[in-house]
Amino acid sequence: MSKIIANEKFQHYLKLANAVIGQEPILPLEGQKIFPFAHPNWIPSPTDAIELIYSLKASGSINNGNINVSEMVGIFEFVFQMEIKESYH
Repeated sequence: MSKIIANEKFQHYLKLANAVIGQEPILPLEGQKIFPFAHPNWIPSPTDAIELIYSLKASGSINNGNINVSEMVGIFEFVFQMEIKESYH
């Protein structure tokens, strides 16, 4: 039974790896969403990211403005693989 479970986990891993490199359609695996490409680099300062986040929030560009700043900070941190500190200053 343990070999079957291990093989299933390995199969999920291979599907994820193939999806990341673009060889398979991107499908959610076990509730995980797959990021289909390499994370882009954020060149300006984290302060510029916070200003952009607040401007997107104020303009209602994302979810008609029905999103918390902390959620948007989390999205930016994930996409750009950066840490944004003191987003409420």
